[in-house]
Amino acid sequence: MDQLVKGLSAEKHIRTVLVTIGESAAELARRHGNGRASHRALAEGLVAAALLSADAGRPEEALLVRLECDGAVGGVQVEATGGGWLRGYTMRKRIAGLDRVADPPADRLWGRRGALGVVLSVPGQVLATGRVELAPVEVRTALARYYNSSIQVPTGVEVTLVSRGRRLVAAAGLAIQRMPDGDVAAFVGILESFQEGRVRSFLEAGADEAALAELLGLPDLETTERRPLVVGCRCSGERVVEAMAALSAGELAEAVAAGNGQEVHCHMCGQRYSVKREQLDELLRLKLQSQ
Repeated sequence: MDQLVKGLSAEKHIRTVLVTIGESAAELARRHGNGRASHRALAEGLVAAALLSADAGRPEEALLVRLECDGAVGGVQVEATGGGWLRGYTMRKRIAGLDRVADPPADRLWGRRGALGVVLSVPGQVLATGRVELAPVEVRTALARYYNSSIQVPTGVEVTLVSRGRRLVAAAGLAIQRMPDGDVAAFVGILESFQEGRVRSFLEAGADEAALAELLGLPDLETTERRPLVVGCRCSGERVVEAMAALSAGELAEAVAAGNGQEVHCHMCGQRYSVKREQLDELLRLKLQSQ
């Protein structure tokens, strides 16, 4: 199950955010027609958005992440909400050459220069924005820079992909944050586990919260929230029809003349909706009546 798990050590005043995303990334990749390489980039981007969404106070709060890059994938735009909804896409879906490689080189996939942009919003209102420049482009490094420079919270971050043979199983991420009155010595020791690769090994093994407490040396680490993560979007068949109703009479007449209805593709979640010929006829009739 895809999920976000938040934890807290009350003794050391250190908190954890653990994210695992597999099924949601696979579903979005299927909807958008991603190849092997862009599927991996999409999964990493979703983990980044989910980690940053941990502090969303309301289900409708949305954390949008834009990873710009000069690499083959062209960039990623993904979103996670406080309610656990995930959606997003890559700029390029199929990448000749890299789609045949089990583990595409990061410098070719992401490139050497880019930026991480973050927008926190609720429907109709932007609450906060942030941006950090990247050279080279790496999701883990991008998050670390954003946490430590933009949010200014001492944070250790790791993001990794979990594969079985040539198949991507999941992407996983871990953020460890020292609260303002947190134990500095304990936090420095935890950062060493990141630098030595032990956190990456933990994520690749898919270990649970008990193993995490042992790894970090935080025996009192308690789970404070477990948030299921699923593909979700504000699009719907009703909204698609409403959008079609906004077309001019001439545009609707052209759609009706085509004879086969219309198919609409949601840019963010990849869902496809069909508007039938009969619905287009009715929309055109109402449009002409209102003129």
